[in-house]
Amino acid sequence: MLCFKLIVLLLILKLDCTKVANGGHVKPKEEIYTPDYNVYHTANMVYEHLDRLLLKNSPHMKKIGDFKSRQNHDQYLIKVTNYSQIDSKKVKVLFSFGEHAREFFPIESMFYLLENIADGIDSENTIKRNFSGFILNNFEVWIIALANPDGRLYIEWTKNYCWRGTGKGVDINRNFNWSFGGSGSSGNHDDEEYRGEFPFSEPETLIYRSIVSNNTRFDAFFSFHSGIRQIYVPFADTRSRKLNRKPYNYNTMMELASALAHSTQHTFSYGVAYKLNEYSADGAVFDYMAGVHKIPFSLAVELWGIGDHKGAKCFDLFNPTNQNLKDEVKVVHPLYEVLFLYLFQWKMKMMETHKHLSTKGNTSKWFRLEYFVRGITVFVILGLMLRIYTMRRLSRLWNKVKKLHRIFYSYWYYMYEKLSWGPTVMNHLAVSWGPTW
Repeated sequence: MLCFKLIVLLLILKLDCTKVANGGHVKPKEEIYTPDYNVYHTANMVYEHLDRLLLKNSPHMKKIGDFKSRQNHDQYLIKVTNYSQIDSKKVKVLFSFGEHAREFFPIESMFYLLENIADGIDSENTIKRNFSGFILNNFEVWIIALANPDGRLYIEWTKNYCWRGTGKGVDINRNFNWSFGGSGSSGNHDDEEYRGEFPFSEPETLIYRSIVSNNTRFDAFFSFHSGIRQIYVPFADTRSRKLNRKPYNYNTMMELASALAHSTQHTFSYGVAYKLNEYSADGAVFDYMAGVHKIPFSLAVELWGIGDHKGAKCFDLFNPTNQNLKDEVKVVHPLYEVLFLYLFQWKMKMMETHKHLSTKGNTSKWFRLEYFVRGITVFVILGLMLRIYTMRRLSRLWNKVKKLHRIFYSYWYYMYEKLSWGPTVMNHLAVSWGPTW
């Protein structure tokens, strides 16, 4: 009977039943509360809200590309920046929302962030205007707004708020090419951590590979989730746990994680993922960004929740009540503010260091060249002085030799004239030394 109702529902929505029926299955629970779509966004409402924002703020917010899910639903990649200021020095950040279907809260926090940026553009409020100007003039914020639309729609159709994966049941956060296939994922279609058949087997993950493979060199990547207040630094995979492996930028990542953990009225725990959790996660996107693409900052941020606990169902485990949603997105917003401020200061420091090293390198180069030229000049001068000195010594020696020759020749001439030694010896001397030397 349940299957019959599901089939009828899917036919009404004009969807292919086999796309969902073949997927993994996470059993629904009797929920404590469910989303009120006057407060939360449905998938279609996400699209409509983003369309309105982009239409109203077209000089600063634009849709990039046309990335689709397996069932051809839009993942909606947008880029937020001041397009009138093209500056390669801007901090480039990539945000990922909606990877897991049951985690509604991160997308709601995304809208609160975007609305704050948009509202401040022409605001008379100095604080709002400065915040918007700071983001737009100093950052390129790339946002994957709905990474897993099929999974989100599946929840709306079935009311199964425990559903985590895509419409096919794949956890896209286990489908990346970093330790893919390890024990921190599952090859079982019925497991909520089903990894898929091979790395990037799911169209939903291709958007990530496409973005980071273009000419944009990102400074930071953030994968936003909910369920507990924790901030994860790479790595999360099984092999890294065994090797005690950490990313090359570990210390700076931990510094940022600490700043984020203390940015709101709530306390976040933070650290290396395989130390913070009892389980490992193989094929995770933030590991992929840190391990394969060496993005300086790659963190997974759990924005809301207290973790699994007695009496928890599904929707309440990952999302606040309808009544508290508005307050909770406000409470978590300072985390984004601290994130932007830290990255901006880090970028400025890196540029200053690079400039200093570049200047030092040029100065050192010219310093070496200057002393090389000086050395050559001194060498030439010493050579000339030595040559002059040598020539003078040789000239004096030559004069002495000629003087001795004249004395010697005069002596032999005297012997020839006075003693009549005969012409034989003198002729021989004349032939050997010549009449003049």
